Amino acid sequence: MKRILVLFRNDLRTNDHPALNQAGKDGEVLPVYITHARQQVHASDWFLHYQLIDLKQSLRQLNLPLLVVKGDTVSVLQQFVDEFKIEAIYLNQTYIETAYEGDQVILELAKKLAVQIKFFQPNTLVAFHTILTNQNQHYKVFTPFWKRLIQADIIKPTRAPASYHAINVSESSSQEIEQLNLLKDSDWTAKFEHYWKPGETYAHQLLEQFINHALPHYNEKEYPSLDIASRLSPYIAVGAISPRVIWDRIVEEMLLTEDQQDRIIIEKQGWAFLRQLAWRDFAYQQLAVYPDAKRKALKENFNQFPWLKDHQRFDAWKKGETGYPLVDAGMRELWETGWINNRVRMVVASFLVKHLRIDWRWGQAWFEETLIDHDQANNVLGWQWVTGSGFDAAPYFRVFNPIRQAEKFDPDGTYIKQWLPELTDLPIAYVHHPSKAPKAILEQANLEWGQTYPAPLVEHDQARKQALAAYDMIKESK
Repeated sequence: MKRILVLFRNDLRTNDHPALNQAGKDGEVLPVYITHARQQVHASDWFLHYQLIDLKQSLRQLNLPLLVVKGDTVSVLQQFVDEFKIEAIYLNQTYIETAYEGDQVILELAKKLAVQIKFFQPNTLVAFHTILTNQNQHYKVFTPFWKRLIQADIIKPTRAPASYHAINVSESSSQEIEQLNLLKDSDWTAKFEHYWKPGETYAHQLLEQFINHALPHYNEKEYPSLDIASRLSPYIAVGAISPRVIWDRIVEEMLLTEDQQDRIIIEKQGWAFLRQLAWRDFAYQQLAVYPDAKRKALKENFNQFPWLKDHQRFDAWKKGETGYPLVDAGMRELWETGWINNRVRMVVASFLVKHLRIDWRWGQAWFEETLIDHDQANNVLGWQWVTGSGFDAAPYFRVFNPIRQAEKFDPDGTYIKQWLPELTDLPIAYVHHPSKAPKAILEQANLEWGQTYPAPLVEHDQARKQALAAYDMIKESK
């Protein structure tokens, strides 16, 4: 039988894994994951660590090993091809620059080693070149991309063979996942176990919980205290669950709902959720076509923007000490749990780039470090969208008022008080803007202005005017 190495990357699952499923039909299988040393532990490293442990257990149930090795991809593959007499390398495609070497590097290596290489469908809904304009170009605007995507053939989940044949690895030099010390004894990531449960099986359970309880109310997802979000994002990021499986399951639920009134609701909310899933595909395609987007604005004039290099205010933003309760609540939730809902992400990001006029790349790097669901494409395109520097982005002159956003999406202050306990006793009338509370109210709430809760870093109207003035300096440049 053909001896096949299956290289896992952002697809840490056994269900709907095209490369693994086909390898099981074609020969003997050796699953491999290559991890790369990182000086500083990120929140997503915690999720990755435990997802790898789960994957190893899932593969063991299929009588397959999982070799996890720390090193560079080329060297490790060269070693394993020689050590296990590998005849073919199977892997699912990836289109973007990540911590590991890209598809082209592996393709060239396979040719050098004279082994067969097969690429399979990526961890997306559609293949890279599927959704194109009439001019055969990739879309720069999401809405027409979405209209084309829902008319396209979404990739169907693949089926696994009845059984697998494993390559014997009893003498392998690979290490146990726990011995690799991916978390480097990091204390700050330990708390994530209180909020997250990595694992392929749990990801599918979470999908069912979302469908049964939250999907009918998905239109209320913008309200952070209601917890309507699916919370599937970290599972999708590491590939614990396939976006194609999610798509199929949501569509199935829309078709199976018998009650006419319920069906109308499920269809409306189901398509709203799938639209968010499609945005991920859009982000991947944009970053694949414009790989410099992590470092450069897609709209070139934004590369001339007069950003302020204010480390003191940046640290205050990171710690949730801006004096704007919704911003601070979001940043403290992020640090504690590794996650914040999409509305709050937009508000905190907008505050950084528009109220504080701090470079979006600083915020992008902080999210990369602290988001448990960090996904490079989503993160890069999300920051460019908020900044206004993306091709399809919110205009820069749209400056979120963090107080009005709080009043609209957290009207009773439930979310704010959850993450800012120092404001617990503050009346609702002042919880969104404590700076306006009279001294007597502050005393009753045990608040000392500027001490137990910080004064606002900036005044909204003035910050907005300064941001727009800075934008006027670059909006006409080419």
